[in-house]
Amino acid sequence: MNTALLSAWSHNTNNLFDNKTLRINWHLGNTCTFKCSYCDPLCHDGSIPWTDLDRSKELVDTILDVYSKRFDKEIFMFELTGGEPTVYPHIDEFSKFLKQRGIIVSLCTNGSRSLRWWDEFGGNFTSITNSYHSEFTDVKHLTEVCNLLRLKK
Repeated sequence: MNTALLSAWSHNTNNLFDNKTLRINWHLGNTCTFKCSYCDPLCHDGSIPWTDLDRSKELVDTILDVYSKRFDKEIFMFELTGGEPTVYPHIDEFSKFLKQRGIIVSLCTNGSRSLRWWDEFGGNFTSITNSYHSEFTDVKHLTEVCNLLRLKK
């Protein structure tokens, strides 16, 4: 590899795991760009439809309202997962919506989207975890994605 794969986390982590923080892992659907032999088909066969955008926004607002008022939560972290969450048809709008509400938006992805896509939408996420899948990952592409995202931070 010409350049090392780097991970950048630019958020202050001092208070992320105290009682003021609510962490949510949001499974958007099970469509994936890879069909890894070691993954159960349920992880990538598209049998679970994508979440409805309007319903998801309503749910986010309810979560923020209830957990901030009743449970004194101040920090909200949403990790978006899938299948491959970047192929969710509304990922750009949903991630912007979360960010506008002050939510820390994490993404767990295989990084398979184009460099152009990452350049345009990568800034919507506070942190990105790129997963490596030996059967399908183009290492050169994943390295380029990681380096592009590192430079955007």
